[in-house]
Amino acid sequence: MACDVLEWTWMQDVIFEGNLMLCLKLDNAAFLNNGGESESNIAPISEKSLTFYATHDIEKDEELLYDYDLYDTNWNKFGL
Repeated sequence: MACDVLEWTWMQDVIFEGNLMLCLKLDNAAFLNNGGESESNIAPISEKSLTFYATHDIEKDEELLYDYDLYDTNWNKFGL
């Protein structure tokens, strides 16, 4: 399987100074998909966290979904 690793990046203020950083986490989080506000079954433990918790019981083989819109993305800061 080949993919573009930039598809797995996001912008986040991880040190609470107002500066956005390009984040990439290549671990189990790479397998999380967007469920939007209504279908998400996991969420970050805080607004700036990269650690997630289950919002309800997750069944075996159920896809892990969270709301990508929880993180601000400002691609203009990177010229995109």
